[in-house]
Amino acid sequence: MVCTVLSCSDDSVEDKDIQKIDPVGQLEVYKTSREKEILVKFIRTNYVKDIQIEIAYRNTESGENGEWTTIVLNGDNYKYGGNYLLQVPAEGTYEVAITLIGANELRSESKSQLASTF
Repeated sequence: MVCTVLSCSDDSVEDKDIQKIDPVGQLEVYKTSREKEILVKFIRTNYVKDIQIEIAYRNTESGENGEWTTIVLNGDNYKYGGNYLLQVPAEGTYEVAITLIGANELRSESKSQLASTF
C-alpha cells in the first residue's frame, strides 16, 4: 500500500523555523540630577523567558562611526520593563539603544533615543 500526502501550503520548512523577538514597546531616556548619568526606562510588550537585554550607548560627538559601549542585563530581572541608571564616561549627548537578545543570538529590532547629561 502506498500513501501520498500533498500539502496545499506555500510555507517552506525554513520559514517555520524562523523566530522573531518583539522589540521593547517603549523606550525613554532622561538626564538625572547627577553628573554623567542617564536614566533608561523601557517597557517590554511581552515576557519571554531567558531573554537578555542589551543597552548600548555612544557619544554623538564622535558621529555615526563612534564606538558603542554595551551592557547586557538578565531579562528575567526585567520581565515587564524597568529602569536602569546608565553611568557614562563624560558629559555630553548620547545615543542610547536597547535590543532584546534571545536563544541562538536572535536579536530584536533596536530602539534608540538621544539624551544629554547637561
